Amino acid sequence: MPHARTGLLAAGLLLVALVPIQGEVPAPPAPSPAATTGASRPLAFVLIYERGPAWDDTKGTLAQVGINGHMQHLRANSTKLLAAGRFEQGSGVGGTDRTVGMVVVAAANQEEAEALVAADPAISGRLMTATVRRWLVERIKPY
Repeated sequence: MPHARTGLLAAGLLLVALVPIQGEVPAPPAPSPAATTGASRPLAFVLIYERGPAWDDTKGTLAQVGINGHMQHLRANSTKLLAAGRFEQGSGVGGTDRTVGMVVVAAANQEEAEALVAADPAISGRLMTATVRRWLVERIKPY
């Protein structure tokens, strides 16, 4: 499946470009009673990015006007990122899958994760929309 490998390679290269990983990535703490009561311990959140009203369906992800601002925003916040990458199915020209990528961030709470999304120029420019979900992960490590 050369096409699938190319997509995985591209996603991996984007991740490497955004988050230099050295050794095991520390996982956010497992959910605990303290974490669910608003303590300031880092939690993991998944940001699901979808094509927004300004997305040009005749262009791939990297050719979109405004995508560089999105990538610069992620790089500027790389200390909060645990993983980031685009989905092959939503990245191509003329695809019907509206979901284009996912970012996993460490944040103290839902509001902090949502503020990171709100500050993304691809969101304010309506290139993409994003959904923020708390992820109940116990461990993250590179393969």
